[in-house]
Formats: sequence, C-alpha cells, structure tokens
Amino acid sequence: MRVTRFANLILASALVAFASTPAQAELLLEKLVVEFNDGRRVDDIEVSNEGSERMFVSIEPARILNPGASAERIVNPNPEELGLLASPSKMILEPGQRKLIRIVALTTAQEREEVFRVLVRPVSAPDEPEATGLRIMVGYDVLVLVRPENPLRRVEGHFEDGKLHVSNHGNTSIEILSGEQCAVKGSDDCVALPGKRLYAGQAHIFELENDQPVRFNVKYPDGVQQIEFKG
Repeated sequence: MRVTRFANLILASALVAFASTPAQAELLLEKLVVEFNDGRRVDDIEVSNEGSERMFVSIEPARILNPGASAERIVNPNPEELGLLASPSKMILEPGQRKLIRIVALTTAQEREEVFRVLVRPVSAPDEPEATGLRIMVGYDVLVLVRPENPLRRVEGHFEDGKLHVSNHGNTSIEILSGEQCAVKGSDDCVALPGKRLYAGQAHIFELENDQPVRFNVKYPDGVQQIEFKG
C-alpha cells in the first residue's frame, strides 16, 4: 500500500515524458466523474486514442482520504482492500481505437460518501529507446464517488466580514454549479460567483461584492436545486 499527499481536486494533469522524436499523443476520456448511486456498483469509461501513434496506457485506482485541500491518496494493488477495481490496469490503443475501462465499487454501503480517483495516463512503451526529444502526454484523474445509501442534504451558509462561508454538513459531496449576487434585489446588475465541489464536512469561503443575498444552483445526488443565502 502506498500513501501520498494529494493537493486539491485536479481532474486532468499534464504529464511530460521524453521520446526520440516529437509526436502527437492524444488520450481522450468519455467522462471524468463516476457516481455510484442507489446501490449501483459498476460503470464503464470509454477511452480513445485520437493521436497518430500507438499509445500505452496505465490505469491506477486510489482511495482518497480527507478529500479536499489536505487529501491523502492511498494506492493498494489489492482491489478488495482498496475498495475499488479498475480493469484493465494497462492497455494498448492503436490510432483511432476505443476501449472500455470498467470501474467496480467493492465497498459495502457506508453512512458517509467514499471518494476514489482513477489515474489514466499514457506511459512510455516498454522497449522505447533512450529519450532525446520532448513529448507532452496528458493524463486524467477520474473522480469516483460512492454515495451513501441514505444521502443527507444539509448545506449552511453565513455572511461574515464581506464574505460568504458555505459548509456541507451532509454525508455526501455537493457541486455548486453557478451562483450570482446582484447589487439590488431584482436588479440586472449581478456578479457571477465561481462553482465549487464541497465534500462532506468541507467548507468554502466566497468573496462578495456587497451584503445582498447570494443564489446558487447546487447539484445533489438526486438533482439540482437553487438555494439562497441572506446576510
């Protein structure tokens, strides 16, 4: 088992490798977030090679403890102990070829959401010669959420010193899709606020222009709802 620090929630990371000649390596994934709800435990992700060369791909699942800024990434070669299976662990993609990665949640229903990541990235060929050039290879860190059997909605917010403090006191993550704050209620003079994923027990602070109410569209496991916070 390997434990590493995992800063922030990055859906895609640029991975740089050296090769004998510059080349196009374009790995594309059908989706970057997998959610297991209502007892569902199996899903597939389509992977494609849109480049002009054969591609060797590595697939590595990991459990994320304390998701958020202080997250830890735990890698374990035993899927039963890790709680997640990503199959296959390696694949070869010819130019234009598409294949599937099967994701299987092996954990039993928990009271709190479990968070995993699956790193899908191009790697050098086993027999690749010593590098003399530069190739940019882009990999993806797929987010996998295993929702609790009984998701609990409990989002709270309060104004303090010109800022909005939003906390997720539920047992599953939410996604703040978009928000706005207007100069005066009913006015068209509004400022957009950035989106944010809040994991269970996590909080975030939004900088505000004034003390007027703030409205957000929030995605829960069972749909999207608009919520409003007032100063």
